[in-house]
Amino acid sequence: MLRNHLCFIIFVLLFFVLLFSGYIDKTASPDSSNIRKLLAPPEGVYHSAFPDFGAAEDNVTSERIVEFENLVGKPIVWAYSSNNWIEGIKFPEASVRIIDEEGVIPFIRMMPRSIYEYERGLDPVYTMQRIIDGPFDAELTRWAEAAKRDNLPLIVEFGVEVNIDSFSWNGRWNGGGDTDRYGDPNLPDGPERFRDAYRHIIDLFRAQGIKNISWVFHVNAQG
Repeated sequence: MLRNHLCFIIFVLLFFVLLFSGYIDKTASPDSSNIRKLLAPPEGVYHSAFPDFGAAEDNVTSERIVEFENLVGKPIVWAYSSNNWIEGIKFPEASVRIIDEEGVIPFIRMMPRSIYEYERGLDPVYTMQRIIDGPFDAELTRWAEAAKRDNLPLIVEFGVEVNIDSFSWNGRWNGGGDTDRYGDPNLPDGPERFRDAYRHIIDLFRAQGIKNISWVFHVNAQG
């Protein structure tokens, strides 16, 4: 089961690398610091993976990266790990450092959940509407500031596999197919709320002048 899951993760990452990988762009910013960001490769794809960082996917160790690379016989471009919000919204500084020290790009997936195990439905803290409304803006801004300060090339996604309803950020739990309680009356409220929550986060980061993050929209191929 784990092997199949890992194969699927690698497949998805290879797909997304067409959009976000390859070269590190170093350009001058207004304050003369270097901007480092992943750019698309001129051709082909890059080998990357989730090298099994535990059940919560956030127990990042250099050993797991090295073991995976030794197993497959080649280095990986990035390592995929989760940023769970169980204890608040915090930049995963230690995990990012470990991955970077192995010469690998950190791929961080923001997981807006306050508990690991729950019945399918809304998270008691991190609903899409609450993210849109702004009570987490200060925490998200500090996350952005930490990412900017490190100035490492990062890949970040919010709300992994949004199209499967086992996650609380799925549209089903955030308004579903209703069209008269939020946003455009011609669009279903649930997907709209996810879209706007993600846009809200990106807007906050852009306001901080973030230039070293490539953002990913990640759906499940089987959803």
